[in-house]
Amino acid sequence: MSRVEGFCPGFETSWLFHSAFDGAPLEFRYLTNQIRDLEPRLSARRSTGHPLNGVEIESKLEFNVWRIELNEELRAQHSKMSMTTNVSGGSDGRAVLKGTISSAAFASGDQFVIGYWPQSPLGPFHDIMWLDANDTRTLIASSRDAANFITSIYHFDHVMVSSLHVESEGATTTVWTDKLEIEMTGGRLRPLPLRRPLAVTRYIEAPIARWLMGVETYGLSPTGAREWYQTRGWRWVRAATAQHGNDDLGELVEFARPMNVGFSNPPRRASIVSVTVAIERPAIGSESGT
Repeated sequence: MSRVEGFCPGFETSWLFHSAFDGAPLEFRYLTNQIRDLEPRLSARRSTGHPLNGVEIESKLEFNVWRIELNEELRAQHSKMSMTTNVSGGSDGRAVLKGTISSAAFASGDQFVIGYWPQSPLGPFHDIMWLDANDTRTLIASSRDAANFITSIYHFDHVMVSSLHVESEGATTTVWTDKLEIEMTGGRLRPLPLRRPLAVTRYIEAPIARWLMGVETYGLSPTGAREWYQTRGWRWVRAATAQHGNDDLGELVEFARPMNVGFSNPPRRASIVSVTVAIERPAIGSESGT
C-alpha cells in the first residue's frame, strides 16, 4: 500500500510517498503558503484505513496553490517512476497532447467538452464531445485522423468530421462549425505550472482532483488506453452562450449527467483547463485493464 504522511497546511512540509510498485521512497514538498480562496469542498477526511486510489492520506488537506518538488537525493532511487513527458511525445511509446479542455452545459440539456490541441502527435486538431438532451453522444472532429485517434480511445454514438474551428487562448474559448457556435469566458487563472512525474498524477493528484473538482486524473478508457491528465491551470467559466442552427441552447448551468464517453467526467461547474495528456494504448493482444 502507498502512504503519504506529514502534511501541515500553510507551511512547507515533506511528504513521504512509498511506491506501490517497488517501495522506493519519494519525498515531495508541498508549498502551501498561498492559501487564499480554495474551494471549501476540499477538506479531506482523515484516514479511515481505506486507501483512495492506492494512496492512504492521514492528514486534513486544506490548500489552494500547491507545488511538488522531488527530493534530489531520492530521485535516482525512483528513476523508473519519475518519467516526465513532453509535448513531442512520451517515453515507452506514449502519445502526448498539450492544449485546453473547455466544458459547459446549458439549460437545453446539451453538454459539451471541447478539446483544443495545438500540440499532438497528429499536429494541431480540435474536437467536440457533445451529449445532447436525449443522451446521444456525438464526436465532432476537425479531421479524419483526429476522429480515428479519438474513437480508438473513447466511445460515441455518432462521429462527424466537420470544418470545426476552435480558439482557446487565455480566458476565452470560441467554437464554430456549420451549425454550432459556442463562446465561453473564464475568470481568474488558478495555475499549477510545475512539471511532475506521471506517478504523482496517478497517486497524489488523483484524490486531490477528485475532492476539489470531481474529476479523475488517471484511469483506463473504454478501449483499455491508460491516460494521465496533468493540469497546468484552470479557470471557472463566468459566462457562456451556445447556438445550434437557429436554436439558442439557453443559459449556462452545471453538468447534471455523466458524459459516458471515458473514465472521467468534466467538473460540474463549467471550466477552461490547460492540460497535458499522456496516453498509453494497450499492446496488441493484451486485455483491457491489465
